[in-house]
Amino acid sequence: MYKFSWVGSEKHFVDIPNIQQVNNLTIGRFGGNSSAGQYKNEDGCIVWSNEEQNWEFVVLLDAHNSAESAELVINTITEEEQNLTAIFNMPLPESFNQMDKYIVHIFQNPLFP
Repeated sequence: MYKFSWVGSEKHFVDIPNIQQVNNLTIGRFGGNSSAGQYKNEDGCIVWSNEEQNWEFVVLLDAHNSAESAELVINTITEEEQNLTAIFNMPLPESFNQMDKYIVHIFQNPLFP
């Protein structure tokens, strides 16, 4: 299984387009142009790919003012990896039905900050 996560506070990619090819996925990151006033990047993403089970899972995040919210979502989803991958490995109709319920459950949980 391929796992990748990134938050703009780690490396902002302002003025630096970055493109990676991973199996059937292309991951592109660009933090904007400094000539247009861009100086930081609060975006983020998670990319998981399992060729054996034939699925990909991607979360794209567009945070504003601070990367803290993107970091929080990435950390929360990463902590749920075992439960989420079990859902992804279910038959397709059941997987879609369970996935949306589980993701809503994660972020509506009273323990979520």
